[in-house]
Amino acid sequence: MKNLEHENEYHKAYSEFIKNNFSEKVQSKIPTIKMPTPTANGVTASVIKYCTFRGWHAERVNVTGRQKYDHKTKKMVWIKTNSRKGSADIHAIINGRAVMIEVKVGKDRMSDKQKEYAASVQKAGGEYLIIHSFDDFYNYLKTKNLLTI
Repeated sequence: MKNLEHENEYHKAYSEFIKNNFSEKVQSKIPTIKMPTPTANGVTASVIKYCTFRGWHAERVNVTGRQKYDHKTKKMVWIKTNSRKGSADIHAIINGRAVMIEVKVGKDRMSDKQKEYAASVQKAGGEYLIIHSFDDFYNYLKTKNLLTI
């Protein structure tokens, strides 16, 4: 049987967020929320949304750079990022804890730069998580007693 405990917590946090941030009149017009898909993007989105619902800070970090149209050459060019190589997918502050979260789904594995980054975060006193699903993130919160709203 599927474990729905983490989904129940996700929906509970969403309901509390709506209740605390919107009037009763508006609340009735806000749709229910579904768990994002279990892809890397879906897991990343669910963690960031959940942190937002709880009043914590979380942001996605783009380490791939971006494309830009170069008007002189009339071509798309790639602009490198200023982010540190190996940086985690999500940087969060959870109840005063600096938590860097790397999302790995399927056969995706840590690179050497990501391993170096993880060691650097831990050496500095931060926490570094590797998660494969929202359930992994939920279990981290549960072991740290961070689930009380």
